[in-house]
Amino acid sequence: VFIGWNTKADGSGTMYQPKDKILFGAANITLYAQWGDKNDYTWVRYHSNLPNGGGMLSEADSVENNGRYTVASYENKFGNVPDGYAFVGWTTEANGSGTLYTAGQEVRADRINAETSNILYAKWEAKVTITVEANSGSFTYDGEEKTVSGVETEVTIEGKTYQVTGLNATVSGKNAGSYNNVITGTAVVTLNGKDVTDRVYVEFKNGTLT
Repeated sequence: VFIGWNTKADGSGTMYQPKDKILFGAANITLYAQWGDKNDYTWVRYHSNLPNGGGMLSEADSVENNGRYTVASYENKFGNVPDGYAFVGWTTEANGSGTLYTAGQEVRADRINAETSNILYAKWEAKVTITVEANSGSFTYDGEEKTVSGVETEVTIEGKTYQVTGLNATVSGKNAGSYNNVITGTAVVTLNGKDVTDRVYVEFKNGTLT
């Protein structure tokens, strides 16, 4: 069975599948066809690759050679994620530098260098805490109702600007005093257009009407 194309004849180079995109530089690229036994099976294993060191390998999932395979979630293989960290995906290198695969992604698995290429390592990212503040306002009271509403929608931490939606805050009062502008709702956080809600902790800071 046709396995795919590789940059090295012995299959130890970079593997490409039909319709994959290749970035060409100045040099030519030669791709070598890779072949395998049609009825053979290979396997895929996962390593928890814990952020503070250590971890364990999962049981092997059997896959038909060059067959389609759906990447598993971390919870499915190892249970709850470590406190303080967000699961980014699986990579082919323990240091996170390899190809990144996400849970639910469909891939092909073959027998070429299976002892190293078919182990996927969890990749982690430390969660960031962002604080969202409700608006505040100060007025001279004259018997008319005064209102403060709204929350900030952008929070910048370490040069990264997070957009926050899904929150509301409003408070009104007629008499002089101090009123809390309490934040309600469920925060949805994006970074550069990508949903990163599961990668952050969101804290609220109420505003005041005085």
